[in-house]
Amino acid sequence: MAASTSSEANQQKPKSRPPAFAKWPTVKILLPPSGRNSSVAGRFHARDPKCSSICIRRVFPHEVQNIIDFKRHRVDADGKVKYPMPLEGQPSNIPRYLGGIKAAEGSKSDSDSEGDQSKPPPKYWNQGWYLWSTNNQRSAVDHIMYMNEDLARSAATARLKQKRQLEWLEYQNFLERTGWHADDETPPPEGKYWGHKRPPRPFFTDDEYLKSTLLIQLPPPTPPIWEKIDKLLAPSRQALGLFTNDLSSGTFIRFADRVWEKAFTDEPFLLAQRSWEKLSEAWKKSADDADIAALNLGPTGSANSHGDDGEDFIFAMDAVRRVTESFSKETGGQRSEWEGLVNAGATEALCRNVCQLKADTMATDAMSSYYPPFVMIYFAAMGFNETLSDLDRRVLSVVRDNWREIMNRWWNEPQNTLNQDNSHEPERLVVSRLLGHLLIHDPSVYSIIFDPEDHTLSVISRHWAHSMSSNVARSTMVILRSIIFFTFSQNVEEYLKDHERPSLPFLMSKFYSGLGQSAPDPQLLIETMSTKLGLGDPAYAVEDLAFCNDLYLSYRELDDTSFAEVLRSEKAVTYWRNAFKLMLHDVKSVQKEVASSVMNLAVKLVIQKPAAECAAITQTWISAGLFDVLDLTMADLVRTPGIARILVFLFTGIKEAAYEFPPDLLSALKDQLPRQKAVGAVLKYDIETQSTTNSDGKTKAFGEGNEIPDAEDPMWNHGLWQAMGWLQGLCHDRELCTRRGCGKKGVSKCSSCKEFMYCGVDCQKLDWKEHKQICKFTNVYIHPVNSGKNRLTRSKAAEDGPDRDGSFLRGSKCARHYYGSGDEYNGHLLDTDIVRLRCRRGAVFRGI
Repeated sequence: MAASTSSEANQQKPKSRPPAFAKWPTVKILLPPSGRNSSVAGRFHARDPKCSSICIRRVFPHEVQNIIDFKRHRVDADGKVKYPMPLEGQPSNIPRYLGGIKAAEGSKSDSDSEGDQSKPPPKYWNQGWYLWSTNNQRSAVDHIMYMNEDLARSAATARLKQKRQLEWLEYQNFLERTGWHADDETPPPEGKYWGHKRPPRPFFTDDEYLKSTLLIQLPPPTPPIWEKIDKLLAPSRQALGLFTNDLSSGTFIRFADRVWEKAFTDEPFLLAQRSWEKLSEAWKKSADDADIAALNLGPTGSANSHGDDGEDFIFAMDAVRRVTESFSKETGGQRSEWEGLVNAGATEALCRNVCQLKADTMATDAMSSYYPPFVMIYFAAMGFNETLSDLDRRVLSVVRDNWREIMNRWWNEPQNTLNQDNSHEPERLVVSRLLGHLLIHDPSVYSIIFDPEDHTLSVISRHWAHSMSSNVARSTMVILRSIIFFTFSQNVEEYLKDHERPSLPFLMSKFYSGLGQSAPDPQLLIETMSTKLGLGDPAYAVEDLAFCNDLYLSYRELDDTSFAEVLRSEKAVTYWRNAFKLMLHDVKSVQKEVASSVMNLAVKLVIQKPAAECAAITQTWISAGLFDVLDLTMADLVRTPGIARILVFLFTGIKEAAYEFPPDLLSALKDQLPRQKAVGAVLKYDIETQSTTNSDGKTKAFGEGNEIPDAEDPMWNHGLWQAMGWLQGLCHDRELCTRRGCGKKGVSKCSSCKEFMYCGVDCQKLDWKEHKQICKFTNVYIHPVNSGKNRLTRSKAAEDGPDRDGSFLRGSKCARHYYGSGDEYNGHLLDTDIVRLRCRRGAVFRGI
């Protein structure tokens, strides 16, 4: 029997199969079962138990007023005691449906204090019943601990709690300022109040307490629902009364008869058509008016008649921005939408915002407050038609009328426009761009920017000085140069017909004001221009060098040499070095354009200038690396139209003044010569272009005839390598080693050309890379080198006097006719007469 029972038990409980990998070493996560309220899971995770507590308290008369032979209180004039209720019983912390009041709906007493108007009046204990409830266990414990206190002690306890909480918050702020954390092993630093002993931690914070606790008086006040319902239904009652009167008087019957009569005419159709048109116009105008009304609010404005507030200002600005920004695209812009906005006063509102929007003093990385509306005006100006429409004229008129005030705001409140950060480059760009559009379409704007009280030039000059990108630097420099030297457009001629041209010192005073100087400071100007050239943009360099060229010539006409002196001095070495570096650009067309600008400026500083001035600029150029750059770029420069003639005058001017150079400068100049690579490049190009012949087929020697060759005449190539030879012959003794910078006495000649000397085999090997460029041309090149010290100087020309025709003396008779033998020249070399500058006074500057 027992066996059968055991077998039945085994059959009822079959052996279960263990899970897969149960015997493998694993990590098992055991979660306790969840409960409905306080459970094992809650205790495991240290959750607060879910519970609710209520307490009903009665306040007796003797607790809030004085009663004979009982406790005495300090009462007010009405004989009542003012014990403040706890925070959970104050109106601002009670729901509105239980009688609470929001802070904004608080007491509006006669007091002028903002605090009195922003908070409701405090609530005090009165006689009656009160209900207190909470769903926080800490609040319940805290309430039970102080249930034995009367109102006076409860108020004192509340003040003590608040004081401790304030001390704790102040302590936390102190630790945050000192950088100490609770996890640090070191004690907190000593402070003003605590030292190494911190204040006691509050039981809980006010926020935790108020979220879970409520205290109201019973019964709670009920909102006046029926009064609001009566007010809501009052119009309906009046409408029903009018309807009853009209129905009883027969008004609807007469109206039906008139409708029946008009139904057979065209008046219903006309009425519908006009109604739709009026509705469309009103809706469109209402939308535009609402946007402009929001624009006039500003971000912090109060609500207007349309119900818009400061937040709607942002959306209105975005709507106007989308419309104006469309003009910057190829689609042509949303002119119909823009016209509606202009009719509603958009241009006036944008100008007003530029002048009045308050600056954000907290965000240094944000755009200046006046930039968003200003850039919208710029976008609108981009949409001007070539022939201005009525809409364009209205916008232009408003901007012109407000321009002086707008520029005063930009000048007096630079805000973030001067921050050295690329994110603020658009702010430094937009003023010059907008001014360019205004000047193209309305020359009367000149009368504004030339006003002594206007700050437009100063603002743009300041933006140029603080620019960090070549794009902004170029845009601001273009507009500055165009205004100061009146080269912007043909409109300037129209302006000058009826207005006197402002003087250069007046305009430059505004320019220097933007640089932070009340008086002209050429050194600061050159340093700032050097910095901008250092950006490495050839397009900007062309504008910068043209500005420098115009400024030099304008000051020269005024006999003001301050700018020229700085430009020639060692203070301008960085400026010239940065300019010369840009001549090494990889793109040949860009390289030639920059080189033309640099050489046009350079030649004006040496041609027909005193020896002292030529010495100063030559020393500066040597320090800046002029001859090194010419050596690297001459093969491309000589092919640039007009450059050969400029270089002829440049080398000739230096050579003529070099007779009076001090010894140390002559020594420095000697170390820069010879430049055989540059000379070889000119000689090779001269051979390529040997096609200048007279009509009778005879070759024409350079300088023959009474006319100076044109700037692009190949004859200038022929004269360039001779001018370079003169300078080499003057500064570099033929008896010295030819390798540049050696200075030792030569002991042997080149075995190929038999002309250039070397101090040894080593120097000859090191110099062969350069010398091979002219080795086969040496027999030709040696003539200007040999005659370098015998060329006529200006002082000798002054002693001999001018020719009979008034031109300058031609100089000593040239070495004549050397032609190489053999086929290596193939008859390409011209007559090697040394360049004779036969020109009337001033003609040498033609085309330079």
